[in-house]
Amino acid sequence: MRKPPPFDGQYEAADSLAERIAAEGAYCVAAIGAFGGDETRSADEVFLEQNARFQAHIADAAALDAQLAELVFSLDRLTAEVSADLDSFRGLTLREKMAGWVSRQRMWRMYTERVREAPVIERLLDLLTKSDALARLIAGQRAALTERHRAAELNLVDIVEQRRRLVVSIDIARLKMKELNAKALTTQGRPVAVDADTALR
Repeated sequence: MRKPPPFDGQYEAADSLAERIAAEGAYCVAAIGAFGGDETRSADEVFLEQNARFQAHIADAAALDAQLAELVFSLDRLTAEVSADLDSFRGLTLREKMAGWVSRQRMWRMYTERVREAPVIERLLDLLTKSDALARLIAGQRAALTERHRAAELNLVDIVEQRRRLVVSIDIARLKMKELNAKALTTQGRPVAVDADTALR
């Protein structure tokens, strides 16, 4: 069985990836906001240009999810180790029991000494520190994702509204063109009819 990488190294890697994702996410939100505003290029060109960056952002987010899951599993393993250490204090060791046959006082002194020398408190504090750090990272990532999601959603709503207004203006222009075509046909038909009337007279 392979030894898992140390928690601190994993945490630093996840933290730096989270920072990079935050910067990329802000760029993606800004790109979505600017998507409909570029009149010089078609929306398809802009989308194709930005799509690779969006896909890279999605892949980074999936990698961060995997790293966070690995960190949670590391904490679970550390919790099991601390729990096993605490369980070992529930009973007496064989050596302590044998000392208890001779002297009960010596048995309890040996037990107390074993409990004092055990690094359980340090390991428990380390576990709590790591748990708090991971909880802050996950909470920060969740808040940032929620904020970016809302901003991107508002930008998309603006784009859809802009496209709807564009379609309405195109429909209005189409109706005006039909009216103008109808007027042009009737005005073209009148002079012809007038010429025919004058020819008959």
